[in-house]
Amino acid sequence: MRSSSKISNAINSLHSDKNAIELSINFIIVVSFSLLILILGIYLFTQVLNQGKIIEGEISEQVKGEIESLLQDPGEFAVFSRAVKEVEPGKSAQFNLGIKADTKRCGVGAGKEATFVIRPSIDGIQDSSRGVRFPTNDERAQISLWHKPQKEVILTNLDKEVFPIVILAGDGAESGNTYIFDVEVLCNGQRYDKESHLVFLNVE
Repeated sequence: MRSSSKISNAINSLHSDKNAIELSINFIIVVSFSLLILILGIYLFTQVLNQGKIIEGEISEQVKGEIESLLQDPGEFAVFSRAVKEVEPGKSAQFNLGIKADTKRCGVGAGKEATFVIRPSIDGIQDSSRGVRFPTNDERAQISLWHKPQKEVILTNLDKEVFPIVILAGDGAESGNTYIFDVEVLCNGQRYDKESHLVFLNVE
């Protein structure tokens, strides 16, 4: 009797261990699946959140080199590496602006610091039916949300820096239109150079 009881207990113990192992495996599977769903949800959420945002990207060494080469010209004080970009509605394009600081042009002596302000604004809209036209007040208000209002930096005389200007083809952007922006560069509150710095956003 004792022997059969021991055998029965052993069998019951094996069944209990097996059930415990199955529960553990099921628990691990459920937790792993839940984590996978959570990670996927976070990824999709960040993708949606970032869509339509004005996000500045890295500027490659090649682009910096191209801009620095252009700024070697004694008559150039602010230049873009590329002034025309193509973009889909809801996407953004980055224009890279290089500035060579000549603080004497800002009303301060050589070797001094000056405050530079980079301020983009919509200048015109080109469409296939009406050619180039000025935007309406409502369009100006809407398009002003496509980019940051301005960027402010402090530079010392002879500094050369490259700054990203990100423009989003946001609400109201129409495929086939080209949006023309004037990027104004101010130094200590006055226009830094006489030339207009235009960039063109082609919406595909």
